[in-house]
Amino acid sequence: MFAVRPTLYQTDVRTPRPAGSQARKKRDQPCGQRSAESAPEIQTFGSIHLDTIKIHSEFAIVMKPLRILHSESSNGWGGQEHRTFKEMLALRERGHTLELICVPGARLGERLGAEGFTVHTTHMRSGADVSAVAQMRRVLKQGRFDVLNTHSGRDSLLGGAAARLAGTPLIVRTRHLALAITSRATYTWLPHKVVAVSQSVMRYLVSAGVPEKDIVTIYTGIVKPQR
Repeated sequence: MFAVRPTLYQTDVRTPRPAGSQARKKRDQPCGQRSAESAPEIQTFGSIHLDTIKIHSEFAIVMKPLRILHSESSNGWGGQEHRTFKEMLALRERGHTLELICVPGARLGERLGAEGFTVHTTHMRSGADVSAVAQMRRVLKQGRFDVLNTHSGRDSLLGGAAARLAGTPLIVRTRHLALAITSRATYTWLPHKVVAVSQSVMRYLVSAGVPEKDIVTIYTGIVKPQR
């Protein structure tokens, strides 16, 4: 349906087996099948999806550095902006490239700019601001971003539409609050996945008609104290 970039996730699945049973199995197999069975199974995900990827000790998941654009139409500073700020700092430390598109004068943009992030600005006058959609699409296309992560209602509507037009592989809508949603399209039609910051937010979204299979709960992280 939408164009995707080359593989971002590759899992090398190595499930240990008892040596004796493995040897017996090899003896019982036809010769033509032994080479295929002896090699580790490599499963490749051709597009970015956040459908249940369970990481166990026998799985090694290798992720290439991603290019991630966050969007925010709020110009204030609160828990939502603080989480986005800390998340972008943490992901940058892990080798990913992150940028922000926000409204002029946004506190989040000022704080991230001071930390050395690239910050794009555009007016988001309403949910039907065509010029904002065009600007956001241009940023997404020129930056060749793998992910767009939206946060507030207006930027989720404008940015989601821009990302669909730009062919961005993964669109994520983060829901920070358990207040009434104003546009179901920003949780269902526009994003590929929705991130809820808590179980209570997740339950509210499900009650409001967002499919549970499309929601991933990711709690706000904290920095582990250094001993």
